[in-house]
Amino acid sequence: MIHAQALIGTVLGTVTLQKVVGQGELGVVFLAQQSPSHPQVAVKVLSPAAIRVPGQKTAFLERFCQEINVIPSLEHQNILPVLEHGKHDDMAYLVMPYISDGTLLHAIEQQGQLPLSTVADYLDQLSNALDYAHKQGILHLDLKPNNVFLTATGRLLLTDFGLMKIVAERQTSQMRLLRAGTPVGSLEFMAPEQVMGDVVDTRTDLYALGVMLYQMVTGKTPFREGTSLQIATQLLQTPPPSPRLVRNDLPLGAEKVMLQALAKRPLDRHATAQDLARAFRVALTVAGSLGERPASTISSTVNPAAAPLSVSRKRGLFDPVWQQPSLAPTSSDVLPAASEASSQPGVQLPFAVSEQPRNEWAAPVFRAPETPLP
Repeated sequence: MIHAQALIGTVLGTVTLQKVVGQGELGVVFLAQQSPSHPQVAVKVLSPAAIRVPGQKTAFLERFCQEINVIPSLEHQNILPVLEHGKHDDMAYLVMPYISDGTLLHAIEQQGQLPLSTVADYLDQLSNALDYAHKQGILHLDLKPNNVFLTATGRLLLTDFGLMKIVAERQTSQMRLLRAGTPVGSLEFMAPEQVMGDVVDTRTDLYALGVMLYQMVTGKTPFREGTSLQIATQLLQTPPPSPRLVRNDLPLGAEKVMLQALAKRPLDRHATAQDLARAFRVALTVAGSLGERPASTISSTVNPAAAPLSVSRKRGLFDPVWQQPSLAPTSSDVLPAASEASSQPGVQLPFAVSEQPRNEWAAPVFRAPETPLP
């Protein structure tokens, strides 16, 4: 375990740690200074619980060295860039721009149910960034509002891409850990296949995005009552509560889109994050729930038939409930195709953004092109 206060004043690469600003499941975040002429930065020193087991730290640091080089290559206006990374005295660390405006979680906690037009705009931004990473062969696997910074201009920045692949050597059954009494983090945002330790792919991230959408609309996650083991069981077996029970201005078509995103069976979810975002916006527009259309950053070139990055294994006789055929509607059952979405340049940030990690859990790696993406 990291003794955070003892590290204040430590020099890591080109930065000096100044004070602790946060602590989470993966480690400690420090405010740091590169030089008097540079803005302050955030430094995340990784110390996940998994590496505190004897013999695991060496394996973790080896994975860090193997995988970390591709993370800074992610270059997108809605992804927080990694400016520097390295090791120091058996500690792995990442240097990122310091964002002091807060997170999406803070906004939800303060406002509760967000305006539907705001939800649609935030979903546009999140889906655009997520599909961009997926096209590079990168899964997130830890999507949640606390991993999304929200700037004063309304711009969302996703963080921690690729870290779950570095922290865990392989996908494990969360149910097995829970039954053994081991704490499990972010359970409310885990897809059923993650809970079971099964194959994960792009649709695993889409499930977490669906939970975030549900939380933005209703102010809470669909499964949050009871013990961790009870929540995990609900994730596998219980349909999510109707969001219209707590949000009466939500159109029925939009609710259907949300529930499809939370389908137990991965193949019943949307093909891409932008498919989900477009279907949600169209449902709101058809119902007259949006005024003037907020600016969207969705690309119009997505292929609705795009396949996930991995192929599901054959299902066995004793597989859990979530693997059985679902009655969730497909996108074609819910809504017509959306018209081409408009886009606008993102607000300039005071740092340079730089495309890619890999994830062996899901699929072969697709390397980013040598030339910058448009």
